[in-house]
Amino acid sequence: MKRFFSAQTRSIVFACVAGGCSGDYAPPALGDTPWLPCPSGFHDECMTMEMPLDWNAPNGRKTPVFISRALSASPSHADLWLLQGGPGDSADVFADVVDELRAALPGFDIYTMEHRGVGQSGRLGCPDQESPSSDEGTAISPKEMPACIAAAQTASGGLQYFRITSAANDLAHAIDKTRVTGHDLFVYGVSYGTAVAIRYMQLRPNDAQGIIFDSVAAPGIAFFSNFSEQSDPVLHSLAELCAADAMCAARLPPDPWTSLSAVTRKVAGGACPQAKLSAVALSEYVEGLLQQDDARVVAMALLHRIDRCEPGDLAALQAFQNTLDEMSGPPSPRFSQVLYWNVVFSDLWERPAPTIATLTARCNALAICGQGSLRLGEVQPAWPSFPEDPLAGQPIATSSAVLILNGTLDPQTPLPNAIAFNALVTSPHKTFVTMPFSAHATIEQAQVMSVDEPACGYQVLQSFLGNPVAPDTSCVGMALPVSFASDPDQAETWFGTDDLWDNVETLDGGSGDGGSSDAGDTGDAAGADAD
Repeated sequence: MKRFFSAQTRSIVFACVAGGCSGDYAPPALGDTPWLPCPSGFHDECMTMEMPLDWNAPNGRKTPVFISRALSASPSHADLWLLQGGPGDSADVFADVVDELRAALPGFDIYTMEHRGVGQSGRLGCPDQESPSSDEGTAISPKEMPACIAAAQTASGGLQYFRITSAANDLAHAIDKTRVTGHDLFVYGVSYGTAVAIRYMQLRPNDAQGIIFDSVAAPGIAFFSNFSEQSDPVLHSLAELCAADAMCAARLPPDPWTSLSAVTRKVAGGACPQAKLSAVALSEYVEGLLQQDDARVVAMALLHRIDRCEPGDLAALQAFQNTLDEMSGPPSPRFSQVLYWNVVFSDLWERPAPTIATLTARCNALAICGQGSLRLGEVQPAWPSFPEDPLAGQPIATSSAVLILNGTLDPQTPLPNAIAFNALVTSPHKTFVTMPFSAHATIEQAQVMSVDEPACGYQVLQSFLGNPVAPDTSCVGMALPVSFASDPDQAETWFGTDDLWDNVETLDGGSGDGGSSDAGDTGDAAGADAD
């Protein structure tokens, strides 16, 4: 399962918890760490701070945390901290965003922080198991898991210290160390980065002028054990929009949801064997495409083509797979699979943990299921068990202005989770913006009708940084609706064809063959128990 997730929330009263408790003692002296030139992917000047491994024992063993700072070209008056998603991803994902924000926000110094255990911050790994010379390859196999966990425990000083609250304490004290007197402070988290931002707000409810949560994955509300269940509702919503579009509806009789939701079950039952594609693999493709505003209609067209299963569709599928091969590559060497597993199973997994039977039953009830949660569920019992963080799911009262952004068609951090998080937060200035038609990461994906304007999430973010009490949200009314029309460039990119939906061009602009051929209709009843 890909790592696109984010975080959660808690109360006003300081409480010492397993990961530490700020405010009960003075920050440890971190020394006069110098700013130095940055490695690739980071801006201007960087430093590595030695943070307490255990924030409840601040004078004990230390762990490195890497910080970068992009300096404003004009005299600065504010600091903006960016928290990346994952968990496990490097802060270098913000390389282009930092450039854009710095140009748009004169007077802001922009900071990023590598989460402890990631990249420059003492990356957690299992060198033997991740070695290219390993018999199992660079991916950590189930039989390698015990040795991997033991190696990571020894090297890190204890995986229990590599969780959300520890990272939030790192952030709080990195801010203490770098903040210039008189500077306003803003914190932006996206996806899993919102989990760290939420926990920071719980630990330091009155420190920042404003905190921005983009695509909310709140601990205690959002769980990776539910991840596989989050794409079906988005596909269903797209099918409802399709039903209101004459061109789209004509291609998916008798109605779009009935047509689309049956395809993986047909494939599981033996339909379109020429595609040599399992129902699980097809579901994985669809799940990935639904995460992108500019590719989710491709997901629908892909299901339609597999259902029809004509020679032109099979050629389009081969072109699609070739495109994916060209787009894919090895994970960043800064990414930490160990940190990913540790945070997911410690802070973003249901308690009590669902059984494999439960995860399998959930998957079988879905129209599409790439089995990501089920695969994680097979790993989870082998992982060390740590107590639930008491801050998870708790109410928060803060004096910081709060901005919450979430797309209505986000399969990674669904809107209902953001609504639940919003209900936990009390702030004198809180703005909750739902972005119509948007998927994940609204500062990039919440497109507006004017091609000359940036994404609506970006516009609202920029306005909030200038006026956190009353940001301008008018761009929401200009949200770009989902278009089901075939875009020639998109069709060529994904399918190597002139049309997303059809194999034969029509002169009158009609729906072409529209329906499914007999080749795609075999195995209806047999497909009831999908893979």
